[in-house]
Amino acid sequence: MGLATLADLFRQPLTTVVKRPYVYAEIPTSALIDQSEVAPVVLNALGLSILEGFHFKRFLTGGRAALTALYEDDRARRRVYKFLICPNEKQLRHFEREAECIEHLSKNAYANYHAVLAVPLSSIADLDVHYFATEYIEGVPLGMEIVSNPPPWPEKRATEYLFRIAYAIAPTGAAWLVHRDLHSGNVLICPSLLRSQYDRRDYDPGVRIIDYGTATAWHLVALEEGNYTDNFRHPGGISTWSPESLRSPKSVNPQHDIWALGCMFYLLLSGSHAFQSNSFGEYYERVTAGNFDSIGILARQILSPLVLHILKRVFNPDPFQRIRIGALARLCDHFLTGGFSSLLDKHSHLLAEFYDCDGDLNGCPRCRTITTWIGVMCKNCGYRDEEVFALDEALALGWSCMNCS
Repeated sequence: MGLATLADLFRQPLTTVVKRPYVYAEIPTSALIDQSEVAPVVLNALGLSILEGFHFKRFLTGGRAALTALYEDDRARRRVYKFLICPNEKQLRHFEREAECIEHLSKNAYANYHAVLAVPLSSIADLDVHYFATEYIEGVPLGMEIVSNPPPWPEKRATEYLFRIAYAIAPTGAAWLVHRDLHSGNVLICPSLLRSQYDRRDYDPGVRIIDYGTATAWHLVALEEGNYTDNFRHPGGISTWSPESLRSPKSVNPQHDIWALGCMFYLLLSGSHAFQSNSFGEYYERVTAGNFDSIGILARQILSPLVLHILKRVFNPDPFQRIRIGALARLCDHFLTGGFSSLLDKHSHLLAEFYDCDGDLNGCPRCRTITTWIGVMCKNCGYRDEEVFALDEALALGWSCMNCS
């Protein structure tokens, strides 16, 4: 019997035969087959247990026509191989898109806060098998971290994770890509890269973004170029769908990922999903209106004013009015470094301007004031320079705003 899809193989009772030219492998089964037991047999039968000098080590994930496994060479270097076996046309198109997205992101122009491509998309024609490989990332999914340490988390910890994830996803938007399936299962926490102290000068967020299988080159979609005709679908879980994805999945841009960040942030703060509803109709109304306070955390006034501002900005139902990734990271930075606390205590009259510009306040080294900037020009004195003082640094130096007495 020929191997149609891996999913069919997993569902086969009794004895399943995997066919390869001149090679047959019998797989005894009971009622259901454990994927971790089937995977090495399938790969060995297809002659894929050794690739580019790397040997199969263990099964990672699998489903439908795809299989992901960890490989290791004699020098203990590791790679993750992702296979697509006897796919249909749509599955192959998604697989090719994922490989293209990772290859695009792996170029030197973008920070590597994701799995870096190690082997480009390859095919074995006589087997109808397709695969690519990425460098192995040692990490724990954020979802498992949430299970181990159930929310609600302290504001500072939740904001720190929001900052880390925003920092890691930013290169995806810069590469004209939208992930479209950003959730806690696709965010890897890398303990070896986490630092207890946040340092602007030399910073690694300590998280990596994975699974670009539903990613889209959104500028090509907008221009109706390329083979993206199957984008009219809802990828990922319903809990992270943005208003624009509900209306038309094909029209999403990187602001969709901002909404997904907000959904994760709310979950970390409250232990609940932001738009819990009793029906899809109710859910649609809540999401499209940006009505995210499903358990009343705003009414209880348990959050910092800055955290509340972040929630309102990420859940703006208009993607063009929703906060941008750079501004989101900046607000998190002000919260984590104490700049907002100092502003709240000593310069509360600046809060309205702070909120209006999403924290884009810096210190000017010439007029020594804290003010907003127009590009690289000080709004107060017209000084032009790329070198400015961050808000917390300017406050620490004792600088004040131009309106202070």
